[in-house]
Amino acid sequence: MRGNVIVTGGARGIGEAVVRELVRHDYRVGFTYFQSESRALALVEELGKHRVCCAKMELRSPESIKSALGALQETLGTVQGLVNSAGIRQDQSFAAMRDEAWADVINCNLNSVYQACKMLVPGMTSARQGSIVNVASISGIVGVAGQSNYAASKSALIGLTKSLSKELGPRGVRVNVLAPGFIDTDMTASLSEDYVDEMVDRISLRRFGNPGEIAQIVRFLLSDEASYITGQVIVADGGLTG
Repeated sequence: MRGNVIVTGGARGIGEAVVRELVRHDYRVGFTYFQSESRALALVEELGKHRVCCAKMELRSPESIKSALGALQETLGTVQGLVNSAGIRQDQSFAAMRDEAWADVINCNLNSVYQACKMLVPGMTSARQGSIVNVASISGIVGVAGQSNYAASKSALIGLTKSLSKELGPRGVRVNVLAPGFIDTDMTASLSEDYVDEMVDRISLRRFGNPGEIAQIVRFLLSDEASYITGQVIVADGGLTG
């Protein structure tokens, strides 16, 4: 086995692709889910209980995060990698933005990462090895109209990553952030056909990415092949912002 990794939001989209990619490369993986219990249990059954475990986690609840990650740690043992991929979107124009939508997105996309890192970083620094990959978005780099809450959460995630990389680097822990563009997931499935066509025209590769492509980058950043990479923002957007 290459090591033990925890992936948040591992039952769907990019998170699920990451779980599959890591298992293919001989990692043991614990992942969290919230609403997708049947998909989570089916994934564990498919990939094998000796290689994968899961726990339900509510991103808005620090207590739930500690409980879920603690349960996964107990099953896996020492954790060498953390992938923070869970998150939500509640798009609204800034003028119409409800306070609840702002707070909800910040809590789920940013505060949950803080809690997860607080929970798992001590074990990594004690072992003087570890790798954290935070999944942000190009929205946090360039901004997107109607996504002030989402963009703010992802931009803050980039700042958190860079600060953590400076603190944890001397203790043997690498921290990087991946900023995908438009990826074919449940999150982009709700976009209108006209909007999708407009975005595809702006993307150099003339298509949305797929979760498997993002998962390969995450796996690389976790691996020893990326042993001299930390504090970096890796953009994977098909040339949209290039």
